[in-house]
Amino acid sequence: MVGQLSKNDRIEDLHTAIKTLIDEVVSSREEMVKASKREASIAMSRSVAHDIRSPLAALNVLAKISTDLPEDQRHILQNATERITDIANNLLESHRDTSNVDELKPELLSGLIETVISEKRLQFSSQKNVSIQFSLDSISFGIFSKIRKSEFKRVISNLIDNAVESLEGSGTVTVEIFRGGGKNQIVIKDTGVGIPAHVLTKLGKEEVTFGKSSNTSGHGLGVLNAVKTIRSWGGELDFNSHPSGRGTEAFITLPDVVAPDWFLNELNLSRTTDVVVLDDERSIHSIWGSRLDKRTNIRHAYSPDEFSQMVEASSAGTTFLCDFELLGHKQTGADLIRKLGIEDRSILVTSRFEDDNVVEDCLDLKIKLLPKNLVSVVPIIQ
Repeated sequence: MVGQLSKNDRIEDLHTAIKTLIDEVVSSREEMVKASKREASIAMSRSVAHDIRSPLAALNVLAKISTDLPEDQRHILQNATERITDIANNLLESHRDTSNVDELKPELLSGLIETVISEKRLQFSSQKNVSIQFSLDSISFGIFSKIRKSEFKRVISNLIDNAVESLEGSGTVTVEIFRGGGKNQIVIKDTGVGIPAHVLTKLGKEEVTFGKSSNTSGHGLGVLNAVKTIRSWGGELDFNSHPSGRGTEAFITLPDVVAPDWFLNELNLSRTTDVVVLDDERSIHSIWGSRLDKRTNIRHAYSPDEFSQMVEASSAGTTFLCDFELLGHKQTGADLIRKLGIEDRSILVTSRFEDDNVVEDCLDLKIKLLPKNLVSVVPIIQ
């Protein structure tokens, strides 16, 4: 019990520290704005103050319910804190010339969306009649566009917030992703109250807002900034709404790009019937067990020692599906792959696909990476 309280206390302390940091950053930026009297800086400060609510809400819920964090909750916590850091950095640097900073890179849209949706499900978990769904299949899962991932997640977060608010306590938000004609399209639709036609035609302008509750900013900055951001990437953001109560649809269209070298487009097991799965989460083992052909001989390792023994006893054609982060162990999956010399037969399956250091490990080892939240939809050839 003492250990559990200690973990809860650490999470509470983390949440408090982050909130204090953000408050100080916002306060400092407001002082800068007063001194410079630049309206663009004022708009940025208001936008950031609005944006930090969602990740902080997710942290707050985690702090209340967590006595021991499994990987999915650690992943949510990690991504929420990273989003807050990105927002704070953008706030501090908004007065500088950043035209040559953060060159656009190909990013996995489905993985980023899944990360935000996990955060949103936690944030709105107290609203029992609200459902947030993500429609994804083996055709749409491996879609990339050149974007800035922190800004992309902010756009998706704000659009889902707007959709949930329109439900007024009951309904469904569905996110879908499609590819076609050199374009990628993300659709966020809700079953909410809809937007009146006279507002819909002006949506995306700062002074236009509709249906905001009293505890929100009401400046329409989320949509305005989203439109500007998406257009800066060569895309478009459009809306369609049915004010009769059939909801609203937001359409994000972005140019499609080729997947980077590290990404696993499909899992080819046509030349082997032996697979070893290394992961400390039993749920991942269950998913692999349900997805692989019954003719496949699957062995399950939960620790580095157990995995090493299985590698020694394996045949030359065995495929190894390895987690990166192993709870309670200093060695990572990448470390084990390198140490055991099984690069040519290994795939890294991890929630840390957004971590540049993890991607660099994969490129260095010449192995593929599969985001763990896409295990259930990756195409498998058997």
